[in-house]
Amino acid sequence: MLKTIFRTTALALILVACGKKDKKGSDPEQQNTLSPEFETYLSKLPELPLPFETHCDLDSLGTDKVGRFTPEGLWPSGKLKGSDNHILVLYGGLGDYLYPFLYSFNHDGDAIDSLALNSNGCIGGESFQTATYSKINPDLTISLIDSTEYHSYVDENLDKMKLDSATVTKSEYKLDKNGKFVKL
Repeated sequence: MLKTIFRTTALALILVACGKKDKKGSDPEQQNTLSPEFETYLSKLPELPLPFETHCDLDSLGTDKVGRFTPEGLWPSGKLKGSDNHILVLYGGLGDYLYPFLYSFNHDGDAIDSLALNSNGCIGGESFQTATYSKINPDLTISLIDSTEYHSYVDENLDKMKLDSATVTKSEYKLDKNGKFVKL
């Protein structure tokens, strides 16, 4: 008799637990619904087309700094079509250039991860020149190509230079299912 009561109670608890939704909701439609505040923020940002490309920097800052979703020291440039579960927003940071940073957010507006799209910069000196090219593809793969040229002058007037060496590096990233930028 005691075993029967125990089994019945255990079975009832299991059935109740299986029928409950987790805190965030297991309903896929609910998970893909933006919080009202985040939706308002995103509505103020221009949609950027994919593929999206930058060479060294952004063309302009685009939008005034709005809302609590803008990281400190950055200005929103636009939003990109992300995955079903994550939103991508491109920001610009002021420096010698408008340095591009890509952020991923969940639907509540919580920042999950960020990626600097200008890792090497676009600077030069007496004997070198660097450049960065980035591309965000429709499949959300991100290519970063950095180049550095080292050169020297061949005459006393500093009119002519020769290329001594050059290096080119390519890094690729992908937005994973958790909203993180993962190096491929």
